[in-house]
Amino acid sequence: MIFWVIAAGLTAIALLAILRPILSRGASRALAAADYDIEVYRSQLAEVERDAARGQLPPEEAEAARTEIGRRLLDADRRREAARTGTAPGGDEKGGGLPHRLAPYTVAALLPAAAFGLYLELGNPGAPDRPLALRGDEVRAAQAQAQARAGGDGGGGMEAEGQSLDQAAAALRQRLDRAPDDIEGWLMLARTEMARGSYDAAVAAFERVRTLLPADAPGGARGEAAGALAEALTLAAEGVVTPRARTLFEQAIARDPDDVRAEFYLAEADMQAGRIEAAMERWIALADAAPPDAPYLPAVIERARGAAAQLDRDIADRLPDPAAPSVSAGIEDSDALAARVEADPMDFEAWIGLIRARAEAGKDAAARAALAEARAVFAQAPVPRRALDRLAADLGLEPGADGDAAPRGPSQSDIQSDIEAVQAMSPEEQRAMIAGMVDGLAARLEDDPDDLQGWRMLGRSYRVLGRTEEALRALGRAQELAPEDIDLMILRARLMRERADGAPTAESLALMRRVKQARPDSVEANWFLALDALEAGDRQAAEAYFDTALEALPEGSERRAMLARDVARLLGD
Repeated sequence: MIFWVIAAGLTAIALLAILRPILSRGASRALAAADYDIEVYRSQLAEVERDAARGQLPPEEAEAARTEIGRRLLDADRRREAARTGTAPGGDEKGGGLPHRLAPYTVAALLPAAAFGLYLELGNPGAPDRPLALRGDEVRAAQAQAQARAGGDGGGGMEAEGQSLDQAAAALRQRLDRAPDDIEGWLMLARTEMARGSYDAAVAAFERVRTLLPADAPGGARGEAAGALAEALTLAAEGVVTPRARTLFEQAIARDPDDVRAEFYLAEADMQAGRIEAAMERWIALADAAPPDAPYLPAVIERARGAAAQLDRDIADRLPDPAAPSVSAGIEDSDALAARVEADPMDFEAWIGLIRARAEAGKDAAARAALAEARAVFAQAPVPRRALDRLAADLGLEPGADGDAAPRGPSQSDIQSDIEAVQAMSPEEQRAMIAGMVDGLAARLEDDPDDLQGWRMLGRSYRVLGRTEEALRALGRAQELAPEDIDLMILRARLMRERADGAPTAESLALMRRVKQARPDSVEANWFLALDALEAGDRQAAEAYFDTALEALPEGSERRAMLARDVARLLGD
């Protein structure tokens, strides 16, 4: 009897030693990769909010950016949840199907069973011990049997691409049923419900966010939560600023005096309460503080004028002219617009804005360069091409017969009508138009294979369309033309990880090593190389990479603090 007790105990210890690294290593790596992606997407969301608050990003474009980044954030969060729970978002192609997840447990069950069966057939407690080398066949036979039983179709998991807002909300609610104190999950649910127009549900979610905010949360976070809840309450009341919403907006203003959203709604509240002069003064102050090209400025001016008309006041000399942006504003805008077209070459409005901003800043050569790039992108699209031609004539960018700039051509209203024609297309028509333009760009590059910028734009365009393999091929061609381009290496590595459900691959890690060599303090390169070193059991190298990544981030920044917590968890500190 003692023999069997000892045998069972030793078997359990052996299985624990074998299975623990198998079960934890891949999950730890996947969790860290997902955590990093989440931090990147959070930073992108914060940047969108800052640009929107400064008026550098129109509301509809800010909402589109929030939706796309939010979709990627949901996907990364789903991968993080899968890593935590031991499930996988993909099928067996990525090694995450049901049989792969069950394999370690099957081995755990079959190894003792096989050993017990063999012992009943061959065992003898009184027999002398056999050398370990002579027992390998039995172990291998049991492992083969376990692997055979663990085989089969991996089965697909939830698809992230194309997920609707309804599906996203449902998935978030399921997740929050399991983790009711997940503040990030509640915040994502609240934003998703706002995008769906389910304002009552958004109110409930924002309420939960405020409840879960820690007592030591910074004032900005509390102000943002108060303002978001107040806006949801107002929209749920069909635009009426309720007393509670007003109180929350006042709390938001107290924490951030530059909160445009809160100031706007407080003016609306004054107007609704009959305090017309107070509303007018708020709107005048808001208009005076707004950037000249802020997208909300015309609406604010219109409301101020409406209030003044009710009071029979003339406030023309107290209001700015939104149609006359300063040159400095145009220069500042051109940087943001250039970043937008770099991220999405099919962003037609960004191209129009970039060309105009550069021309109005007196940078005609840069404006003509942007015009030429835009024409190449939209060569197969008649309506955008016509709008670009009109814009070039309007800005005097087309050379005349004598080499001078041509006279100003069509009016701004003509150009705007072309832009509106593009906007009026259905999503299916816009996607078909974009796909046609991308295919046209690909055909042009067959005739001009050394056009680096063209290949770069083609790769980014394919990525926007979700055509990952084609994007990788196009960016690979761009990399051949610019072997030392670090940004191309980073973008290609990201696409490779996207293709592998967020997991680092041998190819992406090779690119990260090249990035590290050229840019030693790259946060992204150091992070993923640290994960790889940790996977290989080289803790010292992993710590060095992690330290470099953290030191590259600003001291005291939220992102640095979050990554530091992830590092401590990964290293078991």
